[in-house]
Amino acid sequence: MNSPAAEALSLLVLQLNAKMNDSLAFVKEKGEPEEFTAYRLQAAEVMGALHGIAETLYARHPHLRPAELGGTYSIDPAVFKDRFYVPEQNDDVQGG
Repeated sequence: MNSPAAEALSLLVLQLNAKMNDSLAFVKEKGEPEEFTAYRLQAAEVMGALHGIAETLYARHPHLRPAELGGTYSIDPAVFKDRFYVPEQNDDVQGG
């Protein structure tokens, strides 16, 4: 895969991960506690798979590893402007 295609894929994976994180906040705030617990376990599997995709991509294209993940690539914040859900609270949704 060429570098521009890898960059597009990397950004997509990062966007998907951000939307999954938003979805955790959504389910935590809108659902019952047991729904959140079940959803969090399933979302963790999806997010883990996305992480695996990203790590494979960054192994082949290390220049695309975001600075937030120990690399040098700077992500334009506009990439994340279209949020699925903005949490009402500012707490750690993954912590339960």
